[in-house]
Parts: sequence; C-alpha cells; structure tokens
Amino acid sequence: ACQLKTETITYEEKEQQLVNDCVKELRDANVQIASISEELAKKTEDAARQQEEITHLLSQIVDLQKKAKAVSLM
Repeated sequence: ACQLKTETITYEEKEQQLVNDCVKELRDANVQIASISEELAKKTEDAARQQEEITHLLSQIVDLQKKAKAVSLM
C-alpha cells in the first residue's frame, strides 16, 4: 500500500510537470502568434500603401500616354 501511494504521488508529480510544460508551451506560442500578427498587420498596411501608389502611377501613365498620343497627332 505504501509503494502504491509513492507511485501515485510520483505519477501525479509527473502529470503536474507535464501540465506546467504544456502551459509554458502555450504561453510561448501565444507570444509568437501576437508577434506574427503584428508583423502581418504592418505588412498589410505596407501592401495597401503600395497598391495606392501603383494605382496613382498607373493613372499618371495613362495621362502621359494620352498627352503623347495628342502630341504625335499634331
């Protein structure tokens, strides 16, 4: 009976350590997720800004092509 009690305590300690390890892993994963989410938000903002710039530059190209065509018809 004493040995069974000792084994039970040992298994409970191991189980508690496993739970603690899992909690630590989850915390670390959450920190990583937060960091990656922040990076993604920044890159999404950059992509939106670049898309606006591309749209503006394409508009300028169209205007310049119209002007070039008008000049070449003179």
